[in-house]
Amino acid sequence: MTFLDRDPNIALAGLRIELERSLATLVFRFVPRKDAPFRSLVSMTTDLRDHGVISQSEQEALKKVIATCNRAVHAQHVPLDVAHEIARLGQAMLGVLDTKMTSTH
Repeated sequence: MTFLDRDPNIALAGLRIELERSLATLVFRFVPRKDAPFRSLVSMTTDLRDHGVISQSEQEALKKVIATCNRAVHAQHVPLDVAHEIARLGQAMLGVLDTKMTSTH
């Protein structure tokens, strides 16, 4: 049994924290400061899409993960099958973001 199986809400909250760190790093690196005051995670994805760092489909995937992670953070029930799907997608998106951090853009 994985941690995700024992407590999906806590596992998804951790995923959200990882996403926030990655998104904030990319915004700091690729979005001019005047265009990127502190924003929500979804706003950060919009800034990154608008500056050509992520694609529309990457933004949509991130928004899906963020929405479910936010539900988990606010103690709303997330079915285990949904939690597993979102965890897989979220890990894949963290890989995408990591690749973009090491690119020269």
